[in-house]
Order: sequence, then structure tokens, then C-alpha cells
Amino acid sequence: MKVFDALVRFMKPGVTFREVVTYYRKLVQESGHIPKGMLLHGRGIGEDRPQITGEVEGDIYNSATYTMHLNLPLVEGNVFVLKPGAMPADAPDSIRCGDTVVITKEGARRLGKRKFTFPELL
Repeated sequence: MKVFDALVRFMKPGVTFREVVTYYRKLVQESGHIPKGMLLHGRGIGEDRPQITGEVEGDIYNSATYTMHLNLPLVEGNVFVLKPGAMPADAPDSIRCGDTVVITKEGARRLGKRKFTFPELL
């Protein structure tokens, strides 16, 4: 929940997808975990792009499945599923905490109302 909340505070118009991924990786690594999996994806009608993993380099961005536009900025009106993941080095899988967020003029705002009951890390 801490990583999720920090990312919501960080995301605002003008911040690039690359900056979001870099900040996410920093937060998770500082907690002693490994960033894992899909970080955010769109909520369009029949379209999930952009799909942003926790990576900023590599062959995955040469694929049509994932965005190749990490330098594009967030803009007012973007709606995403934000779901940071973290994995302890000895774990078989990651833990996640996520929800739908909208980018407003003032910054990101969580749209969900459910209380998070996940581990404190995310």
C-alpha cells in the first residue's frame, strides 16, 4: 500500500511513463524487494494500452504487446489500472496492491473505495 500510495502522489500530468517506472523500481528496491510484472495498463474500450511493465529497457519494448512510448507524458483524463508488484528474492511469486486511478489536473486520484487489506509494503 505504501508503494501504491506513493505512486498515486507521484503521477500527474507531464510525468512520463518512464519516470513512473523508474520511481516504482526505486521504491520497491529500497524496500528490499524485486519489482515484478505489469505496473499499469489502460482502461480503454477494448484496449489495454499502454501496458507498462516494471522494466525500462529490453526487448519487451520492441513487441507490439507493450508500449514503446515510455517517454510520453501522462495527461489529464488518462485512466489506468495501477498495480505495483514486489517479490522477495526467495518467493515463488509477487505480492500486489492495485486499483483504478485517473489523472486529474491536480494529480492522480484513486477511483476505488474498498479499503486495502494487503501487506503494508505495497
